[in-house]
Amino acid sequence: MLAILAHPTTATWILTRELSKSPEGAWSISVIIAAAGQNEIVELGVIIGVAVGAQLLAHRLRIPSILLLIIGGFIIGPLTGWIDPDRLFGDLLLPLVSIAVAIILFEGGLTLDLRELSDGVTGAVSRLLTVGLLVTWALGAVFAYVLFDLSAQLAILLGAVLVVSGPTVVLPILRNIRLRGRVESVLRWEGIAIDPIGVLLAVLVFEAVVAGQRPTLGEAVVTFATMVGVGALVGVLAIAVGRARFGRAIPFGPFLAAATMLTVIFADPLADGIRDW
Repeated sequence: MLAILAHPTTATWILTRELSKSPEGAWSISVIIAAAGQNEIVELGVIIGVAVGAQLLAHRLRIPSILLLIIGGFIIGPLTGWIDPDRLFGDLLLPLVSIAVAIILFEGGLTLDLRELSDGVTGAVSRLLTVGLLVTWALGAVFAYVLFDLSAQLAILLGAVLVVSGPTVVLPILRNIRLRGRVESVLRWEGIAIDPIGVLLAVLVFEAVVAGQRPTLGEAVVTFATMVGVGALVGVLAIAVGRARFGRAIPFGPFLAAATMLTVIFADPLADGIRDW
């Protein structure tokens, strides 16, 4: 028990490995995970253990890790009810998700290279972010309306949400299939650039068809410009502070990674606060 409390991730992995060697042990795994609902530390350990295990298994099977992460999250969450994120994290759930998305987009942005934007790549990415977005939105709304018997409003909203491919899906797939050249650059740029556009589209559609507010084109442009402007401003300030603090003596190694991560975590809520203000 002390081992679980002190190192829940390691202990969960060890217990799962050892107990799964026998039928009785496999049944005991369910008991242990079900009992995790009584201890938030163990629940966190189960979440981290499942996440790490899914990544390792995906690497071994050479498949995108996002597939196993979705399956694992669905099993320990909605399917079995072993872990309830709303109860576990409470009001911190949405801020944690927001920070996690910011970290994912930041990490994905580090893989972008402006030198890749040749004429062919720029044109393809532009068409995917405009024509491709509209086509995906329209088809998603139609299929949601026809197949799932949703109302027209909810179908339009679901179509807007589904336009986002996102770096969490695209980047792992690209790493596994190991594309090279122009196709890889186009897919990577589109997967990262469409994320903020899709978020804005979903918010505007939600306000228009669900909340009853109908923003004009000018209001939508102002909202998008505000999001981009505030994000760019906070990013530039973070860079300026880092250079003023360290100058050219950039601290490489683990400290650099930790400092960069803390900067991103701090910059995201700061940008949200400035934008809302």
